[in-house]
This record gives sequence, structure tokens and C-alpha cells, in this order.
Amino acid sequence: CHNSTIYIFGGLNVGEEKVFNDLFALDTETAEWRKLSPSGEAPCPRNEHAAELVGDKMVVFGGSSPEVEEVYNDVHVLSLADDSPVWSQASCSGPAPTPREMHSMFSSRHTSLSDLSCDNSTTVKLHVLGGRESGSGSVCSDLCTLSLDDFTWEAPVELPDFRRCSHTAGMV
Repeated sequence: CHNSTIYIFGGLNVGEEKVFNDLFALDTETAEWRKLSPSGEAPCPRNEHAAELVGDKMVVFGGSSPEVEEVYNDVHVLSLADDSPVWSQASCSGPAPTPREMHSMFSSRHTSLSDLSCDNSTTVKLHVLGGRESGSGSVCSDLCTLSLDDFTWEAPVELPDFRRCSHTAGMV
């Protein structure tokens, strides 16, 4: 929620077999929906992706599109800094996660993977957990971390006893 607004991006209408890349906003104070038309290059239509609101930005990672039979590992950022939202595709460095769908994603402020507890760090990181890979359909067993300071992926951490997709995760 940003400024009492919930944002919803993309998704799949199973009955119509159609994926979307539209963006809606729900004002939680008035219960009014609006369809937004941000400038910039929106992510292609997708479902089974993950999105996380960090400050005045919404970050979208991965997902799939059954219309083109593609699974993604791209990162898109929606800036909500003013009344004119803007999409951009992040240019990331480091070892990117494999393309995946049905993963979870959460953010934290920490300095190392060995200590995921919140601290006073100003570095915000996104963590992508599990999911299902393209092609083989293998279920992922890794935790991938992206620093939002410089959009650098850290080496993934294998979690051999954790193979999961279509789950949720959060940090309290």
C-alpha cells in the first residue's frame, strides 16, 4: 500500500485465456478503483509474477505468459513518486536467477544473507524464493537476492530441502 493505495498489475483471466499488463489502483479510503496508464515501457503481459512495493516504487520480477509460452527473469520498476506513474526496465548485473514463475518475493533491510533480521541498514534488498523454471518445469530451491541500491544480483543461495512454487513469503 502506498499513500492508501493498493496497486494491481497484470494477471490471467482463465475463462478468456488472456494475460494482461494493465495496472489498477484501489484507493483504500474511498474504495474506488482506477485504471492507470503509466508512461514508459510497461512489462509485457504476464501472470504468475511477483511484485513488491518498496517506498514509492513497485518492483515486478519474472512470471510467465501462456500466450507466447515464455517465462521471464526480468525486473521492472514502477515509480509512484508523483501523480504520473512511470514504468522502466531495470538493467541488472550479477548472476540473475533462472527465468521462473509461481515464486514469492519479499523485501528487507539487511547487510548479509547470514542475518536476514532487520537492522539499521539503508540497503533495501529483494529476495526471490523458489518458483518453477521454464522448459523443464523444475521447482526451484534457491533464494536469490537483488540489491535495489545498484540492481546487482547476489549469488543465489541453494536451499536443498526447500523446493516450492505457488507459495507466499513475507518478512515481519
